Amino acid sequence: SYSASGRAGLDTEVLTLETYDRNALRWDDDEKIAAFVTARDEEVQRFARNIASIVDDEGIPAIDRSLQLAMVLFASMDENRCVYVPDPSTPYAELSQNAQAVDSVQFPRQTLLYRAGDCDDLSATYTALLEAVGVPTAFITVPGHIYTAFHLDMTRDEARSLARTNDLIIREDDVWIPVETTLL
Repeated sequence: SYSASGRAGLDTEVLTLETYDRNALRWDDDEKIAAFVTARDEEVQRFARNIASIVDDEGIPAIDRSLQLAMVLFASMDENRCVYVPDPSTPYAELSQNAQAVDSVQFPRQTLLYRAGDCDDLSATYTALLEAVGVPTAFITVPGHIYTAFHLDMTRDEARSLARTNDLIIREDDVWIPVETTLL
């Protein structure tokens, strides 16, 4: 409401506000998936730290700790029967191509509870588990798919002496290993 030149007036405008549930995500920016990496969630911490204790107790000192953690966390997801299941109502392959489409992404706690998820669910979960034990991670998106990578604490030359370089991502002197979580 307002008053101008001694006369009162009123203007109204109706705005529509779209609200989505907590698992909603639009793929207009790939970095939004990071909101689902809940490394500080108590269930994620419990799962990851219990598994990490195996590496701390029985690990091999000559092998990079991040690599050992990544291996045992992936294996533990498999042992926990976390499996890849394409989302029939909101498949990532279709929705990621449409920036305005709304996808549903599970939080890691949900994926561990349901023991299933599509590529974005499993990638967010694996990434959260790694981050919960201090392993730096990244997401890799390609048309119709998302997967993850983790950082090795070794130089490019050290990595080249241990693995085929076409299996690694090397940026400057940082070495990353890509992981396809849909293999679960």
